[in-house]
Amino acid sequence: MSLSDNFLIIETFLLGDLLYLGPLLGSIRAAHPYSRIEVLASDVTQGFPFFEQFKVSLHHFNFPWSHIGWHKQPFKLIQTAVALRKNFGRRFQDYVVLDPRGDFRHALVAHILGYRRFIQYHSDTKFSYAYRGVSRHHTFTCRQEFFCQIEEECGLSFKSTLPWPWLMNFKQKPHEKERLVLLAPEASNHLRHWKSERWKVLASRLHQRGWHTILIVHRGDAVSDIGSDDFGRVWKGSLADLGRLVMSSQTVIAVDSFCGHLAAAMDIPVVSLFGTQLPERWRPWGNKTAVVFADGYPCRPCDQKHCVNPDGNCMDAIQVEQVLQAFQKLVDDQE
Repeated sequence: MSLSDNFLIIETFLLGDLLYLGPLLGSIRAAHPYSRIEVLASDVTQGFPFFEQFKVSLHHFNFPWSHIGWHKQPFKLIQTAVALRKNFGRRFQDYVVLDPRGDFRHALVAHILGYRRFIQYHSDTKFSYAYRGVSRHHTFTCRQEFFCQIEEECGLSFKSTLPWPWLMNFKQKPHEKERLVLLAPEASNHLRHWKSERWKVLASRLHQRGWHTILIVHRGDAVSDIGSDDFGRVWKGSLADLGRLVMSSQTVIAVDSFCGHLAAAMDIPVVSLFGTQLPERWRPWGNKTAVVFADGYPCRPCDQKHCVNPDGNCMDAIQVEQVLQAFQKLVDDQE
């Protein structure tokens, strides 16, 4: 590749995947400061404000695989192909197209759009996972491996280790932080939710220890019957506002969701509650993280479409005391 190459990066899944793309973008921008870099993302990530420093153009599109059961509607794929060509034409045919995930759907998108060169992440996982872009490694490790792959395939003399955390300067940190804990109960899949009553008990116990709490709400489907005394405050806002709120907090307690990964990217300590997915693959990256999960669930990871243990699932097995212990240890370690 030359210094004048333009790049299209395909990352069509959720906010967390897009967040882990940031360090890779930074390294590509450092290696190619004058190139045009564009990202094609799912429309569920609209409003994502964290790439401005890299001078990246972000395009959003409605991909069918953002919805469960998409593979049962083959006509949707035909509609997607037609819509992609109509929206973007052949504007990327002279670009170097990058797929950091290594997903067969991204390869399909690349071929529909056209390209000068296509580089797709490849891992050492078995084929049944690799063709869907699923690796046994953590997402951040995969991004680092992919940048090394780009360097090798293209003969780049620029060598880089992807920066993490990378959003510490999103907004200036206050000099004095109040004892503020953000509680983030919502996830993209309801099987990752924790019981409403336990969030309320957790908030009460934190208040007794002198902490202020704010409940983060997006769709409002994770915690029900919120009373005026259950939480210090209930917050709802844009992703940019969420970034500023996270930066002003001292700790975040979250289910397996974007908010936990965002906190880690900002170097904010985070306790992450895990159920359906493997923590070693999806836990928030960094040294200031703690994971709480219940042992004894061989069904993990699951397809997240239905639970085979609805009367005693992996999230219900997590107890408030476990979360409090992980939280206190994390706080103590930072002092």
